[in-house]
Amino acid sequence: MSSISRLMNGLFWRTAEQDPNAKDPIADKTVEQQEAEFDREEEQLRTQHEKELAKIRADSAIGFQQLQDDFDTRAKQTQRKQAELDAEVKLMEAQVKAQLDASNTQRDELLDTILNAPEEELNGPFDKWEKKIVEIKSWECEY
Repeated sequence: MSSISRLMNGLFWRTAEQDPNAKDPIADKTVEQQEAEFDREEEQLRTQHEKELAKIRADSAIGFQQLQDDFDTRAKQTQRKQAELDAEVKLMEAQVKAQLDASNTQRDELLDTILNAPEEELNGPFDKWEKKIVEIKSWECEY
C-alpha cells in the first residue's frame, strides 16, 4: 500500500470513527483504479530515484575529475622539479669537471716546470721545489 493510500485510509478510519456512515475511499475504487494509482506512485518514485542517482553520478564524476586534475597538476609539478634538479646536477658536474681540469692543468704545468728545469735550478735552493711538490700532492689528495 502506498503512502498516499495509507494516508487516505487513515483519514477514512478517523472519519469513520466520527461518522459511521462514511465511505472507505479504497473500497470505493476499482482494482484498475487502485493499480493505476499504484503505477503512478511507482513511476513517481522511480523518476525521483533516477534523478537522485543521476545527481550522485554527476557529483561522483565531478569529484573524480577534480582528483584527476589534482593528480595531473602534482605530476607536472614533480616533472618540473625533477627537470630543475637534473639541470642543477648537470651544472654542478660541469663546474666540478672544470675545476678538476684546471687543477690537472696546473699540476701538469708545475710538473713540466720541474722536469724541464735546467740543472743549475734543480741544484739551487730546495725550498722552492719542495713547496711546489707539496702543492701538487695536496691537489692529488683533494681529488
